[in-house]
Amino acid sequence: MKLDLKDITFTIPVRIDSPDRYQNLICIINHLLAFNTNIIIYENGPDVGHIKYDHKDVKIVSEKENGPFHRTRYLNKMARLATTKFIANYDCDVMFPHKQIAKAYNILQNNEADMIYPYDGLFVNIPRSLLTKGTEVYEHASVNTLNPDDYPNFGKGSMGGALFLNKQAFLDSGMENEYFISWGAEDWERFRRFVKLGYRVARVKGPLFHIDHARKQDSNESNPYYQKNVAEYQKVDTLPVEQLKEYIKTWPWLSL
Repeated sequence: MKLDLKDITFTIPVRIDSPDRYQNLICIINHLLAFNTNIIIYENGPDVGHIKYDHKDVKIVSEKENGPFHRTRYLNKMARLATTKFIANYDCDVMFPHKQIAKAYNILQNNEADMIYPYDGLFVNIPRSLLTKGTEVYEHASVNTLNPDDYPNFGKGSMGGALFLNKQAFLDSGMENEYFISWGAEDWERFRRFVKLGYRVARVKGPLFHIDHARKQDSNESNPYYQKNVAEYQKVDTLPVEQLKEYIKTWPWLSL
């Protein structure tokens, strides 16, 4: 019997900029649907309509756009669409053992934290061959039994990939900071903002498994917004708490 995670919505923004992205997304959806849960996919890009996944618990939203991948804005849009008490901001290239996902969900349900990372910071990169063969995705691809020591370690203090949130706390904190565009520093800004505002942050023991993929401009420091992103992080990080609260009140997306 599937474990019931019906009070959370996994929100996954994606731009299908390579076949890798599509395969990774399908692997992740399959993995999450081992639970009874809810998934929203927000596909954005100059060419949309790539994603085909017919399931009652999977909602696909498409937006055709030629500009940069504005991930923070898409996450906020999906948060507003979600009707559950909890949400999980989720990248399209990461997977976690099911026991870590269930643990993070239970922490939210028990009101033990407002934001939970479903891993302890260990960021492990795994080869595509574990989950795919050519253009095919293994039907029951899973990371449940992988040993993280067998794969490259990309760091032990990661703040990205995925986080589980009490939706009301997320809304009250300012949501995703939409001044972050494309890639860079948004994960650290969100963490520092939550901590400074006094929200409870927790972690679950275990790794994040990142599925290797082709990297385009929206996945590295070459994007033209990177330095502005870093400056925005530094601003939030250094503002005194009361000034930060006043700054958040000016964010235009909160009045939508």
